[in-house]
Amino acid sequence: MLKNSKKFILYALYILSLSSVFIVFCLTISFGAYPKLIATIISAFDTIETWLVRIATPAAAVSVRYRSFHAEIQLSEMKKEFVQAKK
Repeated sequence: MLKNSKKFILYALYILSLSSVFIVFCLTISFGAYPKLIATIISAFDTIETWLVRIATPAAAVSVRYRSFHAEIQLSEMKKEFVQAKK
């Protein structure tokens, strides 16, 4: 009985080590390459990124201008309140 369990453990360790070595070498080869599909996906994401930058730039400018305009309005209101409180 003990002999069979020891044999099973050795076979399991052998299969585990062999499969881990196989996985490491296969993943290194497949992910280390730059296949056509990956290149297409990367170029698509680059294109989408440029579109997002083009869209976001005017929106950011509008946002900055709105903030400064809003700050000017608040400042003028504060000045009015200060002048009225002083009287």
